[in-house]
Amino acid sequence: MSTALPLIEPQPIVQPQALMPIAGVLMSLAMTVGRWEMRLRTRKALVKLDDHQLRDIGISRAAAAAEWDKPFWWE
Repeated sequence: MSTALPLIEPQPIVQPQALMPIAGVLMSLAMTVGRWEMRLRTRKALVKLDDHQLRDIGISRAAAAAEWDKPFWWE
């Protein structure tokens, strides 16, 4: 006579409810990195402008240099 083992339903490793906060954190991180990358790109472009172009947008060479000197995570 054989003894049957009870069937155990497999459980997902991570519950869908647990993924929601993780997805939010990852989305927030991606947006932050995107902002940092945009700041870096625009600051590089700003510092490459000549004096005439800087005058056209109303920024002095000193202001452009000060913006370039900021770390990318600073606004």
